[in-house]
Amino acid sequence: MAPSLTIVVTCTDRKSLPVTQRLRFRALPPGTPAERSENWRARLKLGAERRPLASLYQGEQWKASLALADVARGEGFQPRLVVASAGLGLQALETQAPAYSATFSLGKPDAVADNTTDAANWWAQLAHHGRALRLASLRGPVLLVLSRNYALPLADDLVELSATGPDAVLVGGAAGIPGMTRVPADATLRRALGGTLSSLNQRMANRFLQLSHGPSDWLSQAHFRRWNSWAEEQ
Repeated sequence: MAPSLTIVVTCTDRKSLPVTQRLRFRALPPGTPAERSENWRARLKLGAERRPLASLYQGEQWKASLALADVARGEGFQPRLVVASAGLGLQALETQAPAYSATFSLGKPDAVADNTTDAANWWAQLAHHGRALRLASLRGPVLLVLSRNYALPLADDLVELSATGPDAVLVGGAAGIPGMTRVPADATLRRALGGTLSSLNQRMANRFLQLSHGPSDWLSQAHFRRWNSWAEEQ
């Protein structure tokens, strides 16, 4: 059996189903993070039609996220895609959910918080409850493809994941994580990679995977030489 690779990506605003007013985060009444998360989970359970996350999310960024699994498979990995969501926590791709609107992008109408500290508190309430997966429980090689807006609320979990010792790499993110390899977002690579800025992290991760030459060379010095050489050429 091929070695596993867990790929962590983020959700998208676009959904394949209409979002009811009840499942827009702005509709939640005021309260403590614990009260609001309990209310939100209850609303999700009473949501309308549900679909697997693989088909619930839409858009160019999501297509680029799904493509990562095919690239990983082609490089000799057995990929497992999981999704970090401001509305659902960390969930497997097969998880079924109703359409909803919740985001870590500060200032948006359905932002789950007004600042990074509150966003991290919201993530702690949502992601450490019920059937949500735990980032720190992931084992084996892990490829995290996170925007700055998502990496900041997940910072404590990223530190915890790094401490468990898996061969993890963060593409994008907000800052370096002690003990974890990071490939910062680089807009100068957009011309070589194509697509929009919203999918830049996914496309960088795609190329990083292609240059891995498979599980036996994952995050080796040779892997990084190939990546750095390609990036400098571009």
